[in-house]
Amino acid sequence: TGTNIIPSRCAGILIGNNSQTTGGINLKNNTIRMIQSSANTNTNSTYSSCIYLADHSDIEITNNQLFNNTVNSGNSLSRHGCIYYSLVSTQSLGASDYNNFYFDPALGYLISSVNATYTITSLSVLQSSTNSNYNSTNILPVFISTVDAHMDPTAPTNFLLENTGTAISGYSTDIDGQIRNLSTPDVGADEFNVTATC
Repeated sequence: TGTNIIPSRCAGILIGNNSQTTGGINLKNNTIRMIQSSANTNTNSTYSSCIYLADHSDIEITNNQLFNNTVNSGNSLSRHGCIYYSLVSTQSLGASDYNNFYFDPALGYLISSVNATYTITSLSVLQSSTNSNYNSTNILPVFISTVDAHMDPTAPTNFLLENTGTAISGYSTDIDGQIRNLSTPDVGADEFNVTATC
């Protein structure tokens, strides 16, 4: 058998490099799903986040599906969530909105910063403290499978996520080339139509 090597920092999208400020970044229509179970006993704290902001001055995060269900039972310092700031002084979500954030609050966070000096564990606190994401949701998405991040059209609860995005100029098709709803597209990379009923 082999050894499972898990890095202490893991991110779906990394912005910046901790030495040069990055600004004017727009993250739109992404699906970032992080799933991993481990017992990594690294003595350092381990972090996994859908988006890792190493250094930035402003960023807009719109129409994204951010799902982190990572579990590390081997390290009590592990933190897992949707967005991680390495520099709390540069925290700014700009005009971010219309995202779906999902994480297990017992295991992680919605937003956290280095050494947990700044942590948000609920959508309502995110909205009030950053004056953003008023149209965002905190709903468990159901994907096709563990290896297919398309939304499952047969899952009734995905109806709660259908048409919850906002129209963005220049984004008329999804990752598969399917036409997006022109007024209320779906969040994430996949435009979907739920066939099941709640």
